[in-house]
Amino acid sequence: MAPWTLETMVNEALVHPPAPSKPSTPSKRLNTKLWQSFTMLFNLINDIEDAESLEDIPEGEILAAMSRIGWRQFGWQVGYKTASRMFRAWWLYNSLEANDHFEAKYGISLERFCFVAFGIAAQLTNFPAVRIDSSMASVGISDAERDAVFNIIAKTSADARREAKNARAGKGQIAYKPSILRRWPLISVQKDESWEAFCPIPTLLYLRMSDGLFYDLVDNDNVRRIIGERFESYAVEITKHYIGTEFQVLSEAEYGAKANPAKTPDVRVVSQQNALRVVIECKARKIPFKVLSSPNPYFENEEIYDELIKGVCQVWRYVSDVRRGVADNNWSISDDVVGLVLMLEPWFQMSSQTVKHITDAAEARCAGTSGILPQDRIAVSFVAMDDWEFSLRKIGAEGMIAALNKHAHPDRFGYMLSTVVEEIAEDFKEPVDAYDYSTGINRVLPWMQDIDEGRVPDAT
Repeated sequence: MAPWTLETMVNEALVHPPAPSKPSTPSKRLNTKLWQSFTMLFNLINDIEDAESLEDIPEGEILAAMSRIGWRQFGWQVGYKTASRMFRAWWLYNSLEANDHFEAKYGISLERFCFVAFGIAAQLTNFPAVRIDSSMASVGISDAERDAVFNIIAKTSADARREAKNARAGKGQIAYKPSILRRWPLISVQKDESWEAFCPIPTLLYLRMSDGLFYDLVDNDNVRRIIGERFESYAVEITKHYIGTEFQVLSEAEYGAKANPAKTPDVRVVSQQNALRVVIECKARKIPFKVLSSPNPYFENEEIYDELIKGVCQVWRYVSDVRRGVADNNWSISDDVVGLVLMLEPWFQMSSQTVKHITDAAEARCAGTSGILPQDRIAVSFVAMDDWEFSLRKIGAEGMIAALNKHAHPDRFGYMLSTVVEEIAEDFKEPVDAYDYSTGINRVLPWMQDIDEGRVPDAT
């Protein structure tokens, strides 16, 4: 069963009110205890999506809508409950500034929020619901912390229905309307004198305490800037682990006149002989919902893609500066140098058209620009971080550079980098030492190591 369809079903169930317990007139009632009732609803949702797509996607424009189809499914296919996703999210979002902002907003630090949410998720492993007033003192969680977390991630059934109705109002396919479970994965209902919180799709609770932290920090410009910087440092960390023994992996630095210095791209891969091999610009911007839900994402939202066009131009400007000795006169440029726009999310998945639009727009922007000659406009690959990490695990350093060069070719626009890696992996059989995400998690959230070693984490 496709989990993305299940998510749509739950949201639509919240939008449509239940029948009254004592209907004034006889009516048919759905027996939800029967499996065939569920399959009937599941098939009905798919039929509705198919019918809506006929009106939503203009005739002959299915290729433009392919990205949207992929975006809906990609996260589920990669997995939301993985060590790599948890580590990356907590690396990005668990800064001192983010903790301060989170605590001022909710009365609990971001780190403690993650721990309490993890404790709730652990209870839901064996039970369909948890009582929201049950004590968690045995694992070092105070009642105040418990209540703060439930206030953040849970809605009462009535409130959840209101949120879903408002969020999913208006035109558009039900498949691509907002899911309130991404923000509030728990729904609480009253049972006798107590309240119980149910988690319709438990995986989304893990997503809420990882990538979902973005919802809590997006309103602070300084924290958002720091998230971008931490994404750059994360890219250096991962890239250096995999290819740092064969190449120099360098982070951003200043160069040029001290009075008005320029900055290098975020990550540079340089040979031991000081030849530039890969120039990487990192883009941490998340894909806005109006892009995710659009049947023609680029042409309906061209201005949103400007940052990615800028990334290509930044790569080309730096190659020009290296060639002219402005950046470092001791460096040379390798014949197979390649650019990389490394994105936090998969902006260009399954969209060769959009990659071409971005590349053409960058060409137009740089045409006639002082110093940027045609030879400086190297091929640029566009890769999402999930795809980058997965690919690095599958091939050695030289193989990765070969894969990037092939991936940057127009006949591979819109492909996953990992697909290209598979095509050439037989030619590059170097052993690869996988990054230890579990140890990494213990570094960014020390309480996880306490749990691994059977200790109750310190609340301070």
